[in-house]
Amino acid sequence: MPERDYVLWTTMIDGYLRVNRFREALTLFQEIQTSNIMGDEFTIVSIPTACANLGALELGEWIKTYIDKNKVKNDIFAGNALIDMYCKCTVNAEMLRKLKRYSGRCFERSNSHGRP
Repeated sequence: MPERDYVLWTTMIDGYLRVNRFREALTLFQEIQTSNIMGDEFTIVSIPTACANLGALELGEWIKTYIDKNKVKNDIFAGNALIDMYCKCTVNAEMLRKLKRYSGRCFERSNSHGRP
């Protein structure tokens, strides 16, 4: 196998997500962390999706902190993935408090679907 870089890791994580193998996706992400490879916004946006489907709110909270701390591009895709995670983990009040600062397109888009 060629040397693993963040593109290969991201592709592997995305493949696991597409077949609903969320634990495996999170395991790969943990391997990325231990190998000191810095993922990009495409790598990171996948992790809240896995967390949402597993109810792994604590890890999702860590990812949110990771995004902020490492200045990972926080666009509409990342915002939507985080909103989905908070909704699926049933912490709607907490979601609103934490995501209140996400103004503009990201927050408006989430409201356009009739969700808080």
